[in-house]
Amino acid sequence: MIINPDTTSWCRRDNIASCPPYHLTSTGKKIYRNNTHMFPYSAYHLYRAPGNAKYLEKPYDICDPYSNPQAQELVQILPHSEWAVHGYPVKKGDGWVGDPRTWELDVEGLSSRL
Repeated sequence: MIINPDTTSWCRRDNIASCPPYHLTSTGKKIYRNNTHMFPYSAYHLYRAPGNAKYLEKPYDICDPYSNPQAQELVQILPHSEWAVHGYPVKKGDGWVGDPRTWELDVEGLSSRL
């Protein structure tokens, strides 16, 4: 999770190549990135597909194979109400420098949705 309050979302309606193919809600509902009324674009900063994927949905961007030769999927998320159920920050700036709170995170729960 990127908690820097100056970081914006590259995942947007007009840039779905930077969004994961779908979002899973906490109830397990799948919302595809082209569903512009339901997809939580502001919950994601960036998505990069694994370089060895065989059936990528267009448009897509892949991780840089030169700086990282191991094919991987990269998902960077931002503070958002979608992640609050797992104890993660909801608002930009939460958890950033000067925020004295302690966070109890359900890492496994969040990981299972990404």
